[in-house]
Amino acid sequence: MMNRDKLVAIRNGMVMVLQQAVKEGNQSRTKTYERAVDKIKSMEGYDVVNANTNTYKGVEYGGVIHIMEHGKPIMALCSSLEDKLISLEVDIEDLLTDAELEARRSMTPDDIIDGLMGKAVEPI
Repeated sequence: MMNRDKLVAIRNGMVMVLQQAVKEGNQSRTKTYERAVDKIKSMEGYDVVNANTNTYKGVEYGGVIHIMEHGKPIMALCSSLEDKLISLEVDIEDLLTDAELEARRSMTPDDIIDGLMGKAVEPI
């Protein structure tokens, strides 16, 4: 099994490609999506599967596709019931390194607000 930093780098790369694929797919262009799915499926330990249910984290969708990492879902592509637009659902914690997670856990609400306002924050 790879260390967390390498897994996070792979996951972040997937998010970047899938964001573009979703953007294009919502405009009826599917080539990037098809290439991304093929690439993910070809990677050792990864797969793309249709979910058994159209519910993801308590929300009902028209369809749900899971991106799997070593048999566990790490993100999902969800089709809206209303307008059929696709969204990419992912937990932020799955995209952070150990150091970033530790920094996030130690931040106070004031630290978060300061960061959003562009004020100086402690380096990681």
